[in-house]
Amino acid sequence: MFLKLNRLFLKSLSFRLTFGYAILFVLSSFLILFLNYYLFNHSIKDRDHEILSSKAKEYSSVYSKGGVQELKNYLAAQKQSDTDSQFLVRIESVNSETLFLHIPEKMQQLSASEVDKKISTLTFSKNISKFYMSERSIEDPEEENEYEVVSQINSDGQRIQVARNTDERDDLLERYLRTILSASFAVLLIGSFGGFVFSKQALAPLRNLIQAIKLVRSGELSARVPVRNSNDEIDEIGILFNKMATKIENLISNMHETLDNVAHDLRTPLTRLKSKAELTLLSQFAATADYKEALANTIENAAEIVSLINTIMDISEAEAGVLKLDLVEINATDVILEIIDLYAMIAEEKNISLQFVESVNFNFYADRIRCKQVLSNLLDNAIKYSPKNSLIEIISQSFDGKNEICILDVGIGISAQDVPKIWSRLYRVHHNQSNKGLGLGLSLVHSICKAHGWTIQVQSQLGVGSEFKLTFTNGA
Repeated sequence: MFLKLNRLFLKSLSFRLTFGYAILFVLSSFLILFLNYYLFNHSIKDRDHEILSSKAKEYSSVYSKGGVQELKNYLAAQKQSDTDSQFLVRIESVNSETLFLHIPEKMQQLSASEVDKKISTLTFSKNISKFYMSERSIEDPEEENEYEVVSQINSDGQRIQVARNTDERDDLLERYLRTILSASFAVLLIGSFGGFVFSKQALAPLRNLIQAIKLVRSGELSARVPVRNSNDEIDEIGILFNKMATKIENLISNMHETLDNVAHDLRTPLTRLKSKAELTLLSQFAATADYKEALANTIENAAEIVSLINTIMDISEAEAGVLKLDLVEINATDVILEIIDLYAMIAEEKNISLQFVESVNFNFYADRIRCKQVLSNLLDNAIKYSPKNSLIEIISQSFDGKNEICILDVGIGISAQDVPKIWSRLYRVHHNQSNKGLGLGLSLVHSICKAHGWTIQVQSQLGVGSEFKLTFTNGA
């Protein structure tokens, strides 16, 4: 179990981010520290070489002025003033013979003959030459110390050599390197801890997203991801997930509501269909006409069922935002005249006059079939609930810069308490049972308008009439 959890941890994105961040941070820090060490090393060496060159010129000048004795006196005076900055000095003749060899007090453990032998073999091909010797007084006689040498040619052809032990510099660089290694270890700890904290904070939104997905998967459709309002990519994922979850929740809710509506409203036509068929089959005296009537009744009820299902599905798609619209440019006058022509005969049966008032002609973008559904439902209701010998006006107008289509009737009207409810599915106003419909027409109108981005409003008063106003926001 422990090994399994360990493997899962090693494979986790949090661990990989922590490890990657720590490695990148540590490598970058190491690079900076060791680059600093490299530059410091070269800077110290260059400084020492400059000092050696300066001393070589200085001693050469003293020797040229007063010879060996003057140089001895000069070195003795330097010894008294500064014992720490003494240099090994050798003067060589033109014939490569040692004329003078000065070994400072702190190098007295060196063998003069060995020093002379080593330093005399150095060539002039390099600015800085090196030789190595072991100091007899140290605990480890096998350890050799490094000496750097600068050579200077005098005007008379003699050579002066100045040497210095590099122990102090090497000791300084060694201590500096140990400091860097200690700092690197601290950087490693800080980088690992920082990477862990960084990855934990960075992945917190992803963990919230995973938790929300698990809740949605388990059926809790109301689960959402907390949004930090940081406007970064992870925050955008959370926002998109919440929108998607909301859409899924709406779709599922609409599906349940649709199924409930279908189950509720299918009972009546299915019961009528079943009852009529059973009565006809059980009747011993049923004639051909009876069977034809039963079949006609079956067709009528089936058509009502199909219409009910199609309407409910259209409403559900529109409310869920997935209703497909084939947007084309439509002329308001043309589509109004088409609808008036379609309902002219129905209006004539009740001696109702349909009057088109064209205050303004305008174009707009819409799905032509859906647009005709909206206008057809509104005009059908106006005719259905208007008395005989009345007038219905269809007006195209512009108000406050927005184009509108209004349908006015002088019918039975709608009560104030019913007006907010007329857009709900299966809601029917009960003051006129003779013209009872499916209760889906205005709900479909409202859903189609919402899908197009239009506004549908109604003003109505019982016994006076109603005005339905359709406002377009996407004119051509």
